[in-house]
Amino acid sequence: MNRICKICGANFPARTNYKCCSDKCSKANERQRMKAWQTDNPERMNEIRRQFIERLTPGGG
Repeated sequence: MNRICKICGANFPARTNYKCCSDKCSKANERQRMKAWQTDNPERMNEIRRQFIERLTPGGG
């Protein structure tokens, strides 16, 4: 059974639940998913950024 790559549209042999044909396309897919998550969850992203900055500042924990 073949599938169509989610990123580039190439046909590739289906292996388990793979959505992409190569590591390059998988990384591009992961970047798209992360960007979509960040767009859909702005409050959570702000909290993550705030915690990160607090850890960088001296005495911030």
